[in-house]
Amino acid sequence: MTKTSIERLSLSGLVAAHNILNPDRPVLHFRNKATGLKRVRDLIHRASPSSMAELKKKMPDLDLELEVGEATSIVLDAPNDTLETAMEATRTMRTTEFIEATRIKTVQKGDGRGRKSSFSGSRIVSTKTVNPRRPGSHGWKSMKIIIESGPDGISYEDFIAAGGRAVDLRWDVAHGNVMVVKN
Repeated sequence: MTKTSIERLSLSGLVAAHNILNPDRPVLHFRNKATGLKRVRDLIHRASPSSMAELKKKMPDLDLELEVGEATSIVLDAPNDTLETAMEATRTMRTTEFIEATRIKTVQKGDGRGRKSSFSGSRIVSTKTVNPRRPGSHGWKSMKIIIESGPDGISYEDFIAAGGRAVDLRWDVAHGNVMVVKN
């Protein structure tokens, strides 16, 4: 029965322990051993009974002993090949798998972040036939989108999808270059 305290784990061992305790946010490496020790200790302190049970289920040979007090240690009662297998799996984790595991879900079309724009659902109609904005600026590009949409205008959603910016639209409304018609 080999007992290895958390302080005696190598950096790759700390990474393996971290990824076992926190599979939702795996890491490839730590900056240094002190950072790895701190992060794994924090995970151990925050672990719920169900996550500890999950840890024992995933690694049945692992005996986890938590000491209450200043010194918290993880005790591994397993053949060396079990720890080595976990460390090797962590070392060989491909970057794409790591990215897929930590990727934030992309926002579906129409599920925008933050609050809804006051222009949503509106049509934007130009009051000018010639672009009054400085050529080459972001505002000029946004105004060009509106002018090229014709006399019927363009919906706010299509304006944004075409590369227009809400900040430029607000400026043009304030200066009388466009009208916003609510649908």
